[in-house]
Amino acid sequence: MGELSHEPRLGVPYRCWAEVDLSAIRHNARVAQSMCADTSPSVLAIVKADAYGHGAAAVSRALQQASCVFAFGVANVREAIELREAGIDRPVYVLGAALPAERELLVAHGFIAAVSNQEEADHFSKLAVERNKLAKVQIVVDTGMGRMGVLPDQLLALAQSAAALPGIEIDSVSSHLPSADEDSAFTELQIEGYRRILSQLNSAGVKIPRSHIANSAGTMDYPVANGECVRAGLMLYGSAPIPSFQWCLKPALAWKARVGLVRDLPVGHGINYGRTYITTRPTVAATITAGYADGYPRHLSGQGTDVLIHGQRCPVLGRITMDQIVADVTDLVQRPVPVRSRLVRATGRHDFDGCRAGRESGHHSVGNLHRNQQAGRPDYPLAILAIREFNFAEIRQVDLPPAKLVCFDYINYHNNHRLKVIYLLL
Repeated sequence: MGELSHEPRLGVPYRCWAEVDLSAIRHNARVAQSMCADTSPSVLAIVKADAYGHGAAAVSRALQQASCVFAFGVANVREAIELREAGIDRPVYVLGAALPAERELLVAHGFIAAVSNQEEADHFSKLAVERNKLAKVQIVVDTGMGRMGVLPDQLLALAQSAAALPGIEIDSVSSHLPSADEDSAFTELQIEGYRRILSQLNSAGVKIPRSHIANSAGTMDYPVANGECVRAGLMLYGSAPIPSFQWCLKPALAWKARVGLVRDLPVGHGINYGRTYITTRPTVAATITAGYADGYPRHLSGQGTDVLIHGQRCPVLGRITMDQIVADVTDLVQRPVPVRSRLVRATGRHDFDGCRAGRESGHHSVGNLHRNQQAGRPDYPLAILAIREFNFAEIRQVDLPPAKLVCFDYINYHNNHRLKVIYLLL
């Protein structure tokens, strides 16, 4: 299968890469299930935007092995088709409004479409009848998010009309919480109003098989009622929007690079373009094989960003350049020098959050480290660029269990950088 830290075709070390722990993502799905009132599978796993940058195909295949995940949620029909092509056979909810030209594909593939008005319902009915298909829809009600959905006082009429249309099956009624992690008073009123209109639908004889309003923050901080499923997104990837719940999630992704060079610099020496950092003491400087071409944000230059080397925080010095970062390793107990053995492997516990690097670059970053199994290669120490996703919580120590390689893939980030991803599975 090849060495974990080496490019299998060329046999050379990766210079910059990410590692995704799929078992941690499954664990986090089980945590979401434990917060549901029902014991039946209740997790709608959100894998839009390439599973928040973790790789939708690999993440979805791993979550399909989790009995608590009954379905997947994506933003658009293209993402839904990609899941089917990856072998995902569970229901797929397309959460965004479908363009008219996309609706035929939703019906043809059996995806569950979001409906906000009568025009959409009528069109899905027409397409279903023409193709002798059944169009499954979720009716979205706007209880405060403001970006899609029927208004609450119009829900009953739309639901009754849709239920009577040929070729239409109402799968669910959904809504969304815009501020569950910020405004508890509004959120409680929103959830109360949502459940009240669901009760009105039931009283009017409109049968709704399931409902869902809770995102990750809503799942964590507000009771989930019987019959409701939850849309777990951010929490699947190891970050808790409600800080008090961070302890129960496992980190899912680490972003790493090599220490390629270590040099001694004198007092008064400039570092990187513009000489924005001038050493004030004799400094041991480590050059790390990553930069803004790998997605490390250039605007973090001079903003107090750290990397983790030998388990210790090391300040980034000067500007972030295209393919190199310089870090101050003067205070490290163990000087990082080129070695001919296994990679420097962090073990035990860490308290590193990437100092904004993860959340500001779009790299979803919490992590599980690895061993270099193959002796004799001229490897270099490891620099961890980020190991927590968003800085919602105070820095917290995280257990990092051992892992083994299961597959290789690439990941596309929002800024079109391509970063090698290694998927891990305990």
